[in-house]
Amino acid sequence: MFRLNGDEKSEVIAKCDHLEKLKFSRALPYTFTEHDAFTAASVLNFFQAAEVSIFIVRVLVKLH
Repeated sequence: MFRLNGDEKSEVIAKCDHLEKLKFSRALPYTFTEHDAFTAASVLNFFQAAEVSIFIVRVLVKLH
């Protein structure tokens, strides 16, 4: 987990419509790498882990 800088925060807000309210926050958000997200998903029960893994892959496909 790491904290975004101001430029990274602006880029995330521009690419992700559902995070638009974040632009009004003074705080810099924390984020996870893909590896961290997969690790977190693996500690959930199997059904939730599978759903989260599929969601992560879909997001990564859209980003590339």
